[in-house]
Amino acid sequence: MNLRFCQSLFVATCFIGATSAAPIVPGERHLKDNIARGELLLGELNCIACHKTDDKRIVAKSAPLLATIGSRLDAANITKLASNPHAFRPGTTMPRLKHSDQKLANITAYLSSLKRNRALPQYPNGDSDRGRSLYHSIGCVACHAPQPGLRPRGVDDFIEITPPTSPSVPITIAKIYPRAELTAFLLNPLAIRPSGRMPHMKLTAAEAADLTTYLQPNSPTIKEARVASLGRREFESIGCAACHDTGDGLQAMKAKPLAQIKAADCRVADYGLDDQQKLSIRAALASSNRRPTATQRVHQTLARLNCYACHERNGIGGLEEMRAIHFQPRDAAGKSLGDEGRIPPPLTHAGWKLTKNWMRQILTGAKGSEIRPHLVARMPMFGENNVTPLFDDFANADPPNPIITIDISGAQKHHRGFLGRHLIGNKGLNCITCHGLQGKKPTGANFMDLTQTTKRLNPTWFMAFLLDPQTIRPRTMMPTFFKDGKSPLSTMKAGKDARMQIEQMWIYLREADHAHLPDGFSTESFVLKPTNKPIVFRTFMEHAGTQAIAVGFPQGIHAAFDAKNVRWAIVWRGAFLDAESTWQDRFTPLARPLGTDVKVLPKHQAFKPEEEKADWQFRGYRLDKSGVPTFQYSIHGIHFEDRLEPSRDGQSFERTVRATVDTKQLTIHGLTGKPKTVTARDDVVVVKETVAW
Repeated sequence: MNLRFCQSLFVATCFIGATSAAPIVPGERHLKDNIARGELLLGELNCIACHKTDDKRIVAKSAPLLATIGSRLDAANITKLASNPHAFRPGTTMPRLKHSDQKLANITAYLSSLKRNRALPQYPNGDSDRGRSLYHSIGCVACHAPQPGLRPRGVDDFIEITPPTSPSVPITIAKIYPRAELTAFLLNPLAIRPSGRMPHMKLTAAEAADLTTYLQPNSPTIKEARVASLGRREFESIGCAACHDTGDGLQAMKAKPLAQIKAADCRVADYGLDDQQKLSIRAALASSNRRPTATQRVHQTLARLNCYACHERNGIGGLEEMRAIHFQPRDAAGKSLGDEGRIPPPLTHAGWKLTKNWMRQILTGAKGSEIRPHLVARMPMFGENNVTPLFDDFANADPPNPIITIDISGAQKHHRGFLGRHLIGNKGLNCITCHGLQGKKPTGANFMDLTQTTKRLNPTWFMAFLLDPQTIRPRTMMPTFFKDGKSPLSTMKAGKDARMQIEQMWIYLREADHAHLPDGFSTESFVLKPTNKPIVFRTFMEHAGTQAIAVGFPQGIHAAFDAKNVRWAIVWRGAFLDAESTWQDRFTPLARPLGTDVKVLPKHQAFKPEEEKADWQFRGYRLDKSGVPTFQYSIHGIHFEDRLEPSRDGQSFERTVRATVDTKQLTIHGLTGKPKTVTARDDVVVVKETVAW
């Protein structure tokens, strides 16, 4: 849409006459381009709530929801906020609207009537000292002002503590909320402010109560005001409902689209903009043809959500010194990591580094996504709707370095997990000094856990980082193990080739959930014991060959699939497997079932074509929610799905074979009994049998 229209008149009439500080939009200072700053302001000031546009460059900020405003503010404070928001909350992005004293009284009465339908829970009593510690440690001071003169723990006396130079988002409104309302707000700010500018900090009820007590030593009370239905209509008519949802179906004021607006249409709104902000808005309105790249969109989003307050990306943003001084490590081990032990990580190369799925987990606060136990600062949640565009934009903005390659197919001779295990352990590169794995803590400083590595990282970034950590992450404490493509260690099949050793480490980390822990971590038994769900374990196994996949079930019956010849090879009862030969060295004798009642199954496949020679191919397996695998393979062009699971009494297996065919009938060779010819339905043949022994 063309946005060129009387820019100078629009800005002059809409935003002239400010009587207090300009609105604080924290991310604005990180945007050096006037057009980008103007686009940000048009969204953050929510101009397009009234003046509609389909311009995707401008992302509107949702205003606070007012359905329960009467429970949070009393009539006197609502009047102050509505009459002069800039004086009530310096730096606010809420405009001052012109209305009579009577209209103001009516609106106050209406808003005061909007209360909670049910009482809030009984929150625990808070502790001001704990609240002060939380406020200054978990990340609040990245946006809000630190307590004047407060000296952070561990900061030397000779260092002068001065106020931050960048603007701080004021928290004056916290002083006037009732105690329980402020606690409820801190527990879930997104319920009141869905825009995510005040993010969810993952507080417990006790932590929220502590913060409340620190921020609000004296608990205010709510004074009642009479209800005036007239105020509802006036709230709607002067345009408040364009931004604020009160929960009772008010309609936004009808205004001309942004591209058609004239100067007189916005004279009621006073945002208190400074000269630079006006200049930026003029530039944005004059650049309707700009189509931001993925890199520009990431930059805009990080500025809009103020991610730059904590994170640096491509030389932009990062904690200001007098805010960073409050970010302290959790313990002495964390202190040994330097800035890595206390400062949130940089976002340079983030789209290349992280898989899209892990990016989603981090930004939505999924359980298990926080893998930095050394950091006290928390990664907040901004609301899924506010961060969803970043999933694709990051990936498109940070493509992989085309020079970096890695083979993680598992098909190469050096692709052996036990070699990677050796490299990670204390007899290799000693990664376990700083990194935990599978629930085991590192032997030294508690840095990032490696359990989720292959789900979290893109493999080419993993390769690039290990080859040259300082170039990829200039602040990192990660040592450079590999120089000029060589390793200080030699391993079987790979020698000192750095790239091949990194591939071995990736293969091991991918298999670590069913592999032995690295040397230096544990002396536990190699015996595998399925408990809550099945264990699917690749190994070299007697009767099942060198591409065996053993499946152990908690019911105490087990089976092994021969992936090389696409057939079930063996079943047994009792104990499952001893994994020592697999984890230690695959050139030792083949693994054997530990249990009893071992039955070797017929060596035929599920299908025997008429031709003397048939071709077949193993196509992997998939796990259902309970962890039971379904093996997939093709024989002579026919696709099969083959599944064994324990019967209800746990004494036998129930097998289901599904085949996708283009014939009317197919003969399936079972594990017991005679071959069975089955008629296809919708091009699918299904055969079920019980495997008892």
